[in-house]
Amino acid sequence: MNDVFTELSLIYDRVTTHINKQNLICNMRGVCCDFYKTDHRLYATKLEIDYMLFCSSKPIGVAPKKCPWFLDGRCNARQGRVLGCRAYFCTNEGASSEIYELFYQEIKALHKKWHIEYLYVPVFKYLSEREQHDESYY
Repeated sequence: MNDVFTELSLIYDRVTTHINKQNLICNMRGVCCDFYKTDHRLYATKLEIDYMLFCSSKPIGVAPKKCPWFLDGRCNARQGRVLGCRAYFCTNEGASSEIYELFYQEIKALHKKWHIEYLYVPVFKYLSEREQHDESYY
């Protein structure tokens, strides 16, 4: 799985480069991490979720209202966070959509290239269901 994770990481590096060229800034206020307040749902592919779990410490509880990796005012899954987190800017949602669409197709193509089942799911619902069926998934 490490080879596909390396490729995913390279896509994420290009996302960062693209964002930097556009001078978009994340103020790291955690607004996007509070799904109840923003009425957002975070979706990702299974591959992205697996990578986030690989890179990050175990989340503290899985609830749909607030990201379980957002603790003490900061993201504790920053290295492995999914495209939806990387591309979202509360100050410029138009740019967020453009960035997401630009790189999502590359991530989707990794599934085909590596013969990985493609699932595009609500992140925290998926984690909750996975946790109930297999507590060793972390």
